[in-house]
Amino acid sequence: MDPHLSSHVHATAAAGGGAAAPNGMCRLNKEEDAAFVDVDVEAARNSVGAVCAASSVGLAGFGASGAYLGGANIFKSATRVLLGGWFAMLVTYGVLRLFGTLFHMDVSSSG
Repeated sequence: MDPHLSSHVHATAAAGGGAAAPNGMCRLNKEEDAAFVDVDVEAARNSVGAVCAASSVGLAGFGASGAYLGGANIFKSATRVLLGGWFAMLVTYGVLRLFGTLFHMDVSSSG
């Protein structure tokens, strides 16, 4: 465990912010958990957009660099890796939504 996190957890527990669990982590009750759930939805949407853009640039960049090093067509390779990465993320999202539906869990990051 990170020493900074450990000292914060124990200080929080000592201040009445929750009971220290045997593993050193802090257990919080439902009322205290609710304070951590308050999320700015607009910031979350911007964050999701930024992650999508950054991962797309990374996928295309790795495809292009692999093509350059391998002597292949850079545009075709970058496009192939980008589309393959998007497809893999789409399948992952679909599987998570399926599990969320089957087990009645909210797995959506869009709120």
